[in-house]
Amino acid sequence: HNNIIKKLLITDDNTKIISLSDLEIRIWELSTCKSLHEISSTSIFQNYLTIAYDKNSENLVFSQGKDIFVYDIATFKKIQHIQDAHNGDIKAVIVTPKGIMISGSEDGSVAFWETNTRKLLQRLDGIHKGSINALLCDHDGKYVFSASSDGSIGVIELEQMVLKYREKSLQAESIKFMTLTPDGQYLVTFSQRNHIG
Repeated sequence: HNNIIKKLLITDDNTKIISLSDLEIRIWELSTCKSLHEISSTSIFQNYLTIAYDKNSENLVFSQGKDIFVYDIATFKKIQHIQDAHNGDIKAVIVTPKGIMISGSEDGSVAFWETNTRKLLQRLDGIHKGSINALLCDHDGKYVFSASSDGSIGVIELEQMVLKYREKSLQAESIKFMTLTPDGQYLVTFSQRNHIG
């Protein structure tokens, strides 16, 4: 990459690595570290923002500005392009174990998409006052957590696609990353000022 690598993913079969920088997404062969394919931005003003791996279809999902793209990792071909999926840049995207694609935007909204058809199933507007920086699904696929630049965490019930509650984090600052403990009992967050909560 010619820019800082922002995110790395490994496919479930442990054969490929996917790396993300502002202007490039690269797919690598894990055993040889050989570059297999590169997706490059056509404009320095259109950065790639986030990537996710769909374990169900083995496809790559990524965002650029307000758009969502789906690529077939095996053929390196674009499958889907969802234009203007949100009113703001899409900072987070995940695919749940049940195959629902979820995107979160800097406009504070979360959208739910049917994976095969990319049909919009539900949109929750304004669930955060700030940008949604991260999304995380629990191990059972029942709840989705959203983390925001306003320092709050949202808990979304996935089956009904409704916000159950929103809670202010211990840090009154932007949350950049979150993860669940292996037993699923605790949610750990990492803030902009390097605080862990």
